[in-house]
Amino acid sequence: MPSERTFAIEVAFDRTEYSCDDCIACFVIEVRPPSVVGAGAPRLPADLVLVLDVSGSMNREGRYPLMKAALERMVGVIGDDDRLAVILFSSSSDTVLPLDATSAEVRGVVAAVESSHVKFGESTRLASALVRALEEFDSTKSDVNRVRRLYCLTDGEIHDLDQCAAMLWKARDVDFSFHIYGFGHQFNVDQLNQLIAPFPHAVVKAMVDTQDVEWTFQHLAASAKKIVARDVLLDVAIDSPVICGDYYLYRPTERYLGVARPGGTRIRLGPVESGRSYSQLFQTRLPEASPGTTTRVGRWVLSYDFGDGTGWHQTPMSDFSIRRSAAGGAETRIALSRDLLAGIRDDSTAAQIARCLAQIELYRAESRDPELIRALERRLARLRNPENTPVDVDLRDRDALYIRSTPKTQPPPDRNR
Repeated sequence: MPSERTFAIEVAFDRTEYSCDDCIACFVIEVRPPSVVGAGAPRLPADLVLVLDVSGSMNREGRYPLMKAALERMVGVIGDDDRLAVILFSSSSDTVLPLDATSAEVRGVVAAVESSHVKFGESTRLASALVRALEEFDSTKSDVNRVRRLYCLTDGEIHDLDQCAAMLWKARDVDFSFHIYGFGHQFNVDQLNQLIAPFPHAVVKAMVDTQDVEWTFQHLAASAKKIVARDVLLDVAIDSPVICGDYYLYRPTERYLGVARPGGTRIRLGPVESGRSYSQLFQTRLPEASPGTTTRVGRWVLSYDFGDGTGWHQTPMSDFSIRRSAAGGAETRIALSRDLLAGIRDDSTAAQIARCLAQIELYRAESRDPELIRALERRLARLRNPENTPVDVDLRDRDALYIRSTPKTQPPPDRNR
């Protein structure tokens, strides 16, 4: 297989070595997809479906006009092989652009939005729009060899939440990636978290600065051009007598995934993009050991399908170990990741402050977006002194996050079981 289509996988621990007593050890497994090389490099076409809130609350400066401008920008950068559908919702829903639209219809999508009969209704009812989105993914419209992504944008309360949640639960095994964006300051985070509950790797992302919507729409179209594999599975098995603990999605965005299984944990990364890191953090308890020895913690294997008809490929199974010493070693950068993720499961103010401090330090070390760092510093100030700082929304990394995607071809067996 050409080197440009090879995945890079790295395991890193939160200490250079661990003490000989039984102790907690955290490690990150980072998966970096192959790079896209040259104009003729292989890539997968994508079907992108936008479900956009056009209820009455969107009818204001900085909302609806900005959404139209963002849609225009997205149309300008979408890949030649990619397709776009746009569905509007308020009191009812309207498919203003289907996936099988002509190129002229795609260029005229903003005009179609303007003429829609559902704009600025009195309620925000999402369910019928989700039905329309799933119909776009029907096999008669969406080729099984295309990557399917569904993006939802809303700025307020969903009035048919139970119906939406039930529908999405039934659709959890349909082959698509799901992303929800909260627009502005007034969307209901708790409601949107209920909608993503069936999808282990999905998150709600806030666009607090409404100008972010233009950047986001452009980014969605641009990122679809970087898809290099249709599906990726990471199988991780922890050795006995090492004890499994919690595990988290760490990159592209942070989310708690549950407790790792002793017999092996399978993580589906779904479609992956070049230039992006996909990382998971695991917590374990190491057994007692003698100084100078090495403890094998576990093993991993990566399976991937490029979607080019060659089927599934697998890396050789690889072990990972850590040295033990009387005093233990120094902490590494992974310790910041560990502290950052610890706050996800603990809502106490102290835990959130520790998480925010770790996030700021880590983002500085990684030379991340200065605006994102400043936003985190403002949130830290609010956590430390909530009475004297303005209310802010918990900002998250702008990078997209992908959910589990049911494979279109039979994946390889889990060799850890």
